[in-house]
Amino acid sequence: MVFNSYSFLLFFPIVLVLTQLAPAKWRNGLLLVASYVFYASWGKRFCVLLLGLTVLVYAAGLLLGQEKRRWLFWLGLGGTLGALLVYKYLDFGLYSINALTRALGLGEPMPRVSLLQPAGISFFTFQAAGYLIDVYRSKYKPEKNFLRFALFVSFFPQLLSGPIGRGDQLLPQYERPKKADFDALRRGFLTMTWGFFLKLCIADRAAVLVNTVYENYESYSGIFLVFATAVYALQIYGDFAGYSYMAIGGAEMLGIHLPKNFDTPYFAQSVQEFWRRWHISLSSWFRDYVYIPLGGSRCASWKKYRNVFIVFLVSGLWHGALWTFVLWGAIHGFYQIFGAVTKPLREKALDGLRVNRQAASYKLFRMVITFALVDFAWLFFRAEGLDIAAAMVKRIVTGLHPEELPEELVGQYYTMGLDPQDFWALLLCTAVLLLVDGLQYRGKDLKAWFASQNWLFRELALAVILLTIFIFGIWGNGFDASSFIYFKF
Repeated sequence: MVFNSYSFLLFFPIVLVLTQLAPAKWRNGLLLVASYVFYASWGKRFCVLLLGLTVLVYAAGLLLGQEKRRWLFWLGLGGTLGALLVYKYLDFGLYSINALTRALGLGEPMPRVSLLQPAGISFFTFQAAGYLIDVYRSKYKPEKNFLRFALFVSFFPQLLSGPIGRGDQLLPQYERPKKADFDALRRGFLTMTWGFFLKLCIADRAAVLVNTVYENYESYSGIFLVFATAVYALQIYGDFAGYSYMAIGGAEMLGIHLPKNFDTPYFAQSVQEFWRRWHISLSSWFRDYVYIPLGGSRCASWKKYRNVFIVFLVSGLWHGALWTFVLWGAIHGFYQIFGAVTKPLREKALDGLRVNRQAASYKLFRMVITFALVDFAWLFFRAEGLDIAAAMVKRIVTGLHPEELPEELVGQYYTMGLDPQDFWALLLCTAVLLLVDGLQYRGKDLKAWFASQNWLFRELALAVILLTIFIFGIWGNGFDASSFIYFKF
C-alpha cells in the first residue's frame, strides 16, 4: 500500500473518520492498529520484526531509566542496528569480501545470503535508535506506556520513509492525543495535495525520461546524459519531498505534527546549505548521533574534516548497500572539506575583485554552481554500478559538442521517452514548483497566506489544484505509478 494507490485512498479516509469520531482514550489504539494493518500490506512477517524491535527498545529504555548501564545500552542499540545490518548489509558485505578474494585469486569463500529487506527498515530503526540514545543521555525519561511507544515506532504516515522523528517531539503528542480541528484538517489536506502534485505530476513523469536515458546511455550523447541527470535531480526531489509532504499532511489531519523534512534545497547557495535543507530529519540525526559524538567541529581541523567525511560515508551507505551510494557520500564529504579548506582563498579573491556578495546575480551564480555539484553527485546515486557511472561520466566528458548543444537537445527531446505533450507538461509543472519554492525561499508562508483568503477563493484554488493533479498526474499507459524511491532505503 503506497500513498499514491487506490487502496490508500480508501484506507486513509476510513482511519481519519474513525479517529475523529473515537474518544481520546481510544485514538492511539486505533492509530496503532491502522499502522500495523498498513505495514502488513507490505508483508505480514515484517510486522513480527517491527514488533520485536519495538519490544526490545521499549524494555531497554525502561531498564536504562532505572540504571545507566553501558552494556545494556549497547545491547539495545546493537540489537536495533543489528537488524538493519543483517537485512540490509549482510549480503553486500559477503559480496564485497568475495570480490576482494576473487581479485586476489582466492576464489569466493563466502556464501551469499539473500534476505528480503523489510520496507522502511532504515527509517524506523534510526528512529528507535535515536530514542534509545536520548534516554541513555538522560535527555528525557523513557516512555512507560507500551502502546504509546509502539505507536511512536510504527506511526504509518512516517513508517516507510520518514521524516525521522525524535522522542521529545512525538511522545508528548501521543500522551495527549487530540483530533485535528477544521483548520488542521485543511492545512493537512493542502500539504498532502502538494505532495501528490510533486509525485504524480513531476516525479513519475520525470522518471520516464530518466529511465529511458539511463537504461540506454550508450545510445545517447553527453548532452542527453547531462540533461537526464538534471531531470533526475528533479525526480528524486519530487518523489521524496512529495512523500514527506504527504506524510506530514496526513499526520496533521490525524492530529500529529511531524518535523519538517525539506526546505527548498535547490535554492541553496552552497553544498553545506543544501544539506541543511535536504532530508533535514536524517541530516540532523547524523549531526546529533554521529558527528558530534566523534568530536564535531570542536577539535583540530584535520579531525573535523575526518568527522565530516565519516558522516557522509555512513550517510551514503545508509542510502543503499551499493558502492555507488558510498561514492556518492564520499563526493559530498569531499565537497564539504574542499569548501572549508578553500574558503579563505575564495573570500580573499572576492574581496580583491570587489564582488558584491549581496547582489542577486552573485547569489544566483552560487545557486547554479551548487546545483551543478549536487547534480553531478546524483549521477552516481542513480547509476546501477560504478562501471556504468564511470562510463557515463566518460561519455559526458568526451561527447559534449558545445556548437551542437541547442540544436541537438531541442530538436530531439522527444527521443527520451516522453511525447511532446508530456515533455511540456513536465516543464510547466517544474515552473510551478520553482515558483512555489522560490516564494518559500524568500520567506513567504504560503499556507498562512492561503488560509487568510476568503473561503470562495480557497475552495476554487483547491479545486484547480486537484484538477491539475488529475489532468497532469501520471495515470495512463506507458507510465508506472511506482512506489517511492526512498522505500528501498
